Amino acid sequence: MLIWVKDCVLYRSNMNITTQQLESNLTPGSFDKYRFTIITNQITEIEYTWLDSIKIRDKIITKKPKTLKAWFFTKSSNIIFFGNSESDINFLKTKLESSLGNSLTKLDIFSTWKNKYNNNINWFAKLISVHIKNEIIPYDEDLIKKLPVDVLGPENIKTYLNNKLDLIANLTFLYNKTYYYMDINSVISFPDTIEIDEIVLVLNEVLSEF
Repeated sequence: MLIWVKDCVLYRSNMNITTQQLESNLTPGSFDKYRFTIITNQITEIEYTWLDSIKIRDKIITKKPKTLKAWFFTKSSNIIFFGNSESDINFLKTKLESSLGNSLTKLDIFSTWKNKYNNNINWFAKLISVHIKNEIIPYDEDLIKKLPVDVLGPENIKTYLNNKLDLIANLTFLYNKTYYYMDINSVISFPDTIEIDEIVLVLNEVLSEF
């Protein structure tokens, strides 16, 4: 079981980058450092740690260490950021673009899947359930209902996708006995009991859809 954050967003680089380029261009500074780990022969993990300033009334009172992980797919030049803070992900994304001289574009996975579902085109994983917010109090997470696909039916799901998108909290998919989740912002999440090889399997399949 993995202990780090298992929410991720997927980006594609506008240029090919090798692992050697990563290691030679991503160099540590006075307040940050990188660590590289080989996950598979086509995936290099980048672990970035930096000191984040904590301010009160525009005055820095302390610095707190933060760590973020990203996976670099050498064959397709995709980078996947793992984290639940959009600002932290954007910080590392900007850092990588500046150091590597490339541009990273977020993959709109949800829209790609939605288009295929609306047109009855197969997606690699099976949609299992749709998490629906309460129409009266949509911000109350306790009122979200997890409805199985066979209860909702395809036409009702398409109604939510095309007319009530803001009420969809999440989607649950199943692929090769592995569950994963996706929200309308293309954030992919995995259950706490997931193993690293299962994450690799799912993400490789997601990337193959582009």
